[in-house]
Amino acid sequence: MKKPSAVVDTNLFISALIVPKSHPSQLISLWRKNVFSLITSEPMIEELQEVLMRPKYAKMYGISNERRKRLVQGIRNKAHIVSTLSPPRVKIR
Repeated sequence: MKKPSAVVDTNLFISALIVPKSHPSQLISLWRKNVFSLITSEPMIEELQEVLMRPKYAKMYGISNERRKRLVQGIRNKAHIVSTLSPPRVKIR
């Protein structure tokens, strides 16, 4: 049987880092265990990097630069990164 695929929103990655025993954290753990394939794009990775660089995450939640880098590098190494596609052209009758 083919492994399922999923797109994981930036908010879920952030929640997984902030609350270790949360559902988002469990979801990321399943991805790391190869239960499903992560589908993402460069714009989504860039958004995650941008959000993770906000000072409040280091200050309020103790998320270190090293932890941020490991997450982003893990996504780059393990996820299926797709090109951003244009919307399909639809003919209107």
